[in-house]
Amino acid sequence: MANPLIRYRAHILGPVGLPGLFTQYFDAGATPGTAEGTEAGARVRAFFESIKASLVTSVSIQYDTGGDLIDPTNQTLVGSVGGATPVTTVGGSASQPLPWANQLIVRMFTAGVVNHRRVDGRHNIAGYSTGAISAGTVVPGTATALATAANLMSTLITTAITPVVWRRPSGTGAGAGYAVVAYSVPLYVGVLRSRRD
Repeated sequence: MANPLIRYRAHILGPVGLPGLFTQYFDAGATPGTAEGTEAGARVRAFFESIKASLVTSVSIQYDTGGDLIDPTNQTLVGSVGGATPVTTVGGSASQPLPWANQLIVRMFTAGVVNHRRVDGRHNIAGYSTGAISAGTVVPGTATALATAANLMSTLITTAITPVVWRRPSGTGAGAGYAVVAYSVPLYVGVLRSRRD
């Protein structure tokens, strides 16, 4: 069996339009445990802590204690891992929020290719203040800071784990997790109106 993936989740809480759900998958080897669950939470918290000054004060991020274990080949829930619960992150900007549907995007790149297409992923990040946007595009300094923060999810704190993009199983083959090799933040603004966007 392929290594199970840790499905780690954080909850973006705030005014009308939220909550939002942030999900990151990690490959933590064949037998992940509490140390790996703690590491997953610490890395996701490091990401949000790095950008919290640009998130409005009405937004907070609460973190799960550990996460589920998923068999990437067939989407089966095969267990869970515990971990230390990270301290809640609170936004630090007193500016007005962007409309909640308008979100910044983190793109995740892998070396995986399936059916002649690159396996890439993305996160939509809600809660930014209006100062993150100028003339309809993301302020370049804000984009750079967000990309730098995203790299913290690949930065070792205590225990080795690898952030991945999970390609789910489909009619064209089994699912698999592909290691993230780079992050970028485009200057266009994402619009998320539903879970399917």
